Amino acid sequence: MPKNVCVIGAGVSGLTSAVRLAEDKHTVTIVAKEHGQETTSSVAAAFWYPFWMGHEPVHDWYDWNWAAETYRKLETLPRTPETGISKVTLNEYFDWTMLDKEIEQVVNAMWWQDAQWNLPDLQFQPQMNAHDVSIRRVKNYQFKRGISFSTFVVNMADYLSYLRAWAERLHVKFEKLRSVNRISDLLTECDTVVNCSGIGAKALVDDDRPPGPTGRRGPHRLEAYEGVVLRLTPLNEVRDISLVHTGPFPSEPPRANYFGGKPLYIVPRSGTSPDIIIGGSTTHETEFLEPERENWKVQHLPWDDIPANHWIRKYYANRIYDDCCAFEKSLAGAKVLEAKVGYRPVPHPKVRLEREDKIIHNYGHGGAGVTLSWGCAERVSRLVEES
Repeated sequence: MPKNVCVIGAGVSGLTSAVRLAEDKHTVTIVAKEHGQETTSSVAAAFWYPFWMGHEPVHDWYDWNWAAETYRKLETLPRTPETGISKVTLNEYFDWTMLDKEIEQVVNAMWWQDAQWNLPDLQFQPQMNAHDVSIRRVKNYQFKRGISFSTFVVNMADYLSYLRAWAERLHVKFEKLRSVNRISDLLTECDTVVNCSGIGAKALVDDDRPPGPTGRRGPHRLEAYEGVVLRLTPLNEVRDISLVHTGPFPSEPPRANYFGGKPLYIVPRSGTSPDIIIGGSTTHETEFLEPERENWKVQHLPWDDIPANHWIRKYYANRIYDDCCAFEKSLAGAKVLEAKVGYRPVPHPKVRLEREDKIIHNYGHGGAGVTLSWGCAERVSRLVEES
């Protein structure tokens, strides 16, 4: 039976959930204060990659089916400038400080290489050409192995507009500039609420994790991890995604910790305004000092207007640019357009996708919002039907 559904949030999770529900003939309204470029989704480099959290390659924080369903869905969507979707090769490099058994552990954990998932044209290569790996450097870092597979990358400026237009064609209504203080308030207006509030759930949803041995609750199930990326002009020489495992610096114990807290990626994107996204950072909320960071404010900062003493330049941007240019020297021929800042809703222990009476929660996707989006939207659809 069709229902009246309110979706909180207009990022990629909220939009895909709204589209999927409207396809099922539900009456859908999206309630959100931030839209388009104001959302965390707008900052994402946005390529399909089921990653892990922490130091070990464990993929138990999400349902693998959600990622697989999203890959298959992206395969069906138009790859045009208007959607911002393109299919590229992702090359992943493993730092020389990693032990062979650790690299094997990482590669073996990549469940999507298994044919049983039926991911079209994935073309997984567990061993890149040794020469192609050996010529790569990041300053004093070398790489001992690489893998590759075909994946999707999305220019979020186009993709969010595409999803919104799709939702509007299905008669989804949008309420702009509206803050939600309590989810229960919306239940006077609709039958079901779908909570896709991302990092906003940290303030919107009470933490229901049980108290520890001392009787006190631990941190909230969500934590904000800041992501800083730079947007560059496109280059013909950069056509594939490069994702790098940079182990600890030589001055530290020679023990790899998978990204070393300093991820490095180079992501060429198509779309109506092609670009290259380079990154990145994973700064924890306890390290935020500036007010806009404490408030998880999404930022798009024109590069030429950022003062030299701004925290973006001081802590992150120059390191990101220097390391990425060291790895891919042709980047020096691109112009830096802007710095982008967003806040990943990192969950503990896993994505929350469940029904709580008349509320369906769909948040805590970390940096995998695009990767899990359509699979989670399908699950939301089933939960609404079951309710």
